[in-house]
Amino acid sequence: AAPGGRDAHHTRRQRSADKAICQHRHTGQCTAQKHTAQARDIKAAKLCKNIQCVFRVRLIAKDAAADGIHLAGKPFVREARTAPGHKLHGLAQQHRRHREYSDMAVLYRSNAQSRVLEEMLVRAGIPYRIYKGSSFYDHKEIRDMMAYIRLVINPRDDEAFKRIVNYPARGIGDTTVQRIAALAAERGVSMWEAVDALVAEPVTDPVQRTIARKVADFVAMIRALSLARNDKGLYDFGLEIASRSGIIAAYRTENTPEAASALDNIEELLNSMQEFKERVDAEIRGGERPEEEEATIEEWLQNMMLMTDMDQDDPDSKNKVTLMTVHSAKGLEYKYVYIVGLEENLFPSQRAVESPDGIEEERRLFYVALTRAKVSATISYAEMRFKWGNMEFSRPSCFLREIDPRYIESDADFAETRPQRRPGDDGPAAIDELRRRFDYRFQQKQQGGGR
Repeated sequence: AAPGGRDAHHTRRQRSADKAICQHRHTGQCTAQKHTAQARDIKAAKLCKNIQCVFRVRLIAKDAAADGIHLAGKPFVREARTAPGHKLHGLAQQHRRHREYSDMAVLYRSNAQSRVLEEMLVRAGIPYRIYKGSSFYDHKEIRDMMAYIRLVINPRDDEAFKRIVNYPARGIGDTTVQRIAALAAERGVSMWEAVDALVAEPVTDPVQRTIARKVADFVAMIRALSLARNDKGLYDFGLEIASRSGIIAAYRTENTPEAASALDNIEELLNSMQEFKERVDAEIRGGERPEEEEATIEEWLQNMMLMTDMDQDDPDSKNKVTLMTVHSAKGLEYKYVYIVGLEENLFPSQRAVESPDGIEEERRLFYVALTRAKVSATISYAEMRFKWGNMEFSRPSCFLREIDPRYIESDADFAETRPQRRPGDDGPAAIDELRRRFDYRFQQKQQGGGR
């Protein structure tokens, strides 16, 4: 869910009905049993493809003639609009009811969504693990971006220098890096300071001349980024690094699913900068922070480093909430499941809506996610979300509208569409609504004595 956005939640409660069963036999034949739910016959689709069961169905039939699958034997769905982060409070509430964290799982469509979840879990002191994946901050593209930022802020960071001096590839091999390290040690300076001086001064030594030629463009780029740090806002500075370094161009050229995921992660990292700025601005408006103490890249980086350095209690403990993508959840079951980000262009994904087959695959994934829950499942969508630094209103996923209203206890209208602000409109833009909610939150905090 997006920071500052209100989540709509759906909790399914157990009913005494048989659940639809798809049995996978060794012959590759798949069968689905017929069931009756609330005096209505529901047919389960049968399809074998690559010796796998693939349901090409709507989750809930909209009329008696339509084929669909009732989640018979699975909990019903209940929805209520709540404050941001409510689903994480729900995890804590479940735990206070003597329910183990290990019985809980949070599912999301893309890896980039884990960033805000990890941050909130750490702040709430809730232990977690990521199943079949890495922490958001451990992805290569995130470490590369962080290294660029670290070097611009601290030119004496040799580890950051080594990581990015030849990424993206600039023809600076390991031998050249070793020679730079030796030169830096000889002069008693950092590796960046060594090459910065080498490029600026006349060089007669052939080895040093070769080094200077290879690193000249890199040195010019870091110098330019250092200047941009003082001239640009937080998000624009981050975007400048991602663009001028060549990282974004490298992944766009690669044009693979893995590269697309990396770009999503970079976008989320940049969004965290804009989110941080909005929070700091709200603190200034609320009087909790002096006006001159605006958001800086140094403060943002310090917060990020605290997130990455914070230990997750006992690494050997198994009593942790599980975070995972929907793809990774296949074959697993948990008592309490939380599915986040049920929004158009997220789940189903923007790429999937380009083809009918893509939508069917997304619908099947949603079915997989729902049926991971043995006791209850909570589904949420963000009303607003940052997209490349711009706050935009979101729409609830079309999959929510495919569920029969009889199975939903809700005060939300899934068909509701948030219009985008047009020139001349008097309605609030998404960023204005976000700021209003931030201000309201600080007012509540002050009235509550700082809690």
